Amino acid sequence: MEWSFVGALLSRTGSGDLGPNRVVERPKVVYNKATQKYVLWMHIDSSDYGEAKAGVAIGDSVCGKFEYKSSFRPLGFESRDQGVFVDEDNKGYLLTEDRKNGLRIDLLADDYLTVKSATYVWKEKIESPTIIKKNGVYFMFGSKLTGWDANDNVYSTATKLSGPWSGWKTFADSGSNTYQSQTTYVLPVGSGAMYMGDRWVSSNLMRSTYIWLPLKLEGTTASMKNAVNWVVDASSGSMVRDHYAVSTSISKVYANTLPTDIRPRRKHLRRRTRHSYRQRKICRLLGLRVRQSRGLHRRPRRGRRYLLRRTKHRYNAYHAAHQVHKWG
Repeated sequence: MEWSFVGALLSRTGSGDLGPNRVVERPKVVYNKATQKYVLWMHIDSSDYGEAKAGVAIGDSVCGKFEYKSSFRPLGFESRDQGVFVDEDNKGYLLTEDRKNGLRIDLLADDYLTVKSATYVWKEKIESPTIIKKNGVYFMFGSKLTGWDANDNVYSTATKLSGPWSGWKTFADSGSNTYQSQTTYVLPVGSGAMYMGDRWVSSNLMRSTYIWLPLKLEGTTASMKNAVNWVVDASSGSMVRDHYAVSTSISKVYANTLPTDIRPRRKHLRRRTRHSYRQRKICRLLGLRVRQSRGLHRRPRRGRRYLLRRTKHRYNAYHAAHQVHKWG
């Protein structure tokens, strides 16, 4: 995916919340149908994360300039990681992590610019919250508190925002640390949903990236599997793994990346040796593990015609795609 820079929603100021040495993060934008304005909520903090406030701004266009309003502690409570949810009745809610008291759902005023009242509070310490609703069931997704390090993210369900809510459960492979990511948003796509997560690089936050994956929501159960490559149909919402896309991208990107000093001992093994090198290089770049074929560099025990036929089959990029393994 290629990103195009459109413009800055907010600009740095000489002082105040948007001034030097300030934290401005976790932005979320929603549209208010009544006021016909876009409302931007964000986490505002000092460099030591001691203030723990929520900030709000307003704009006429989702990609235009926003007017910064103010920052405050919602209902007097701390607010760090946060999200915003608009229900089917157009009521807006602020999802906010209160380190001392737990994860909160707060009802917003009709213009979405202030917090009106508390709706629900979890006692568990969960951050990076986001909500999606499907078939009358609310799914709250969040992350445990492990700093910049990834963990097994969790979710809870309810039929009303005021609860009762179920216990927290994982939705990705156990021990995978949600494929090295932290929940940032869940995007409805057709009848399905797309998980959007942050992959933090704590040593250089500007180098942090994203991971987007198909997310299954069935009844009150959420589940997700890792995928190196997949295709989404925005009209139908179908999201499937695309091995052909993997194979074509591999062949195009890495077709000319082999070093000139590769010299296999036997000519008829050259393709298999190159394939192994390319496969390992792809996996290193993706941060994945690869299964080595046994006897790849050993002297063949069968006839040359058999080996050529077998090599032709193994060398195609579709086989390379199947050799890539997910984390965990």
